[in-house]
Amino acid sequence: MKNWIPFFAIQVLFLTCTTNKKIEWLEWEIGEKIVIERNKKALVWVYDPSCSTCEEAEQRIFNTPEINQYLNQHFIPIKLSGKRKETITTKGKTYIYRQGLNGYDFHDLAQAITQSKETISYPQLVFLDENMNIIAPLSGDIQPDELNLLLHFVAEEQFKKMSIDEYKKTY
Repeated sequence: MKNWIPFFAIQVLFLTCTTNKKIEWLEWEIGEKIVIERNKKALVWVYDPSCSTCEEAEQRIFNTPEINQYLNQHFIPIKLSGKRKETITTKGKTYIYRQGLNGYDFHDLAQAITQSKETISYPQLVFLDENMNIIAPLSGDIQPDELNLLLHFVAEEQFKKMSIDEYKKTY
């Protein structure tokens, strides 16, 4: 019986560590390589470093153990600053930082993946497939329970079979 106690304690410690694991966000270039190597989908967090709403939303959404565990298991998490100054080349196209266009600064890649026309609202989430193609960009205030539903919807590829409203009825 005494031998079971240390085993049980180790199991509890392991489960606690894995379920409370933080999301390890990757830069675009590293994330892109891993998405393709591992044949996994990506979730991109597009934000503005000076946006207090972005910081608050990130803390609220990604401090949920259930979301963190599922996201880390089924997706490659990528963080992209909409104000990033460095050039990014992906899928044969080069994206640059645009300064002062109509008084608005942004990175072309952030605008492209969020499918924004003129200005980018922050924060946004973008789901990408295993080839870095856009599945869906999501803007607005997303709550943890809604993100959890969306993570399952995309990871299980239900978006190929039904609408999100249909999926909500089965979830």
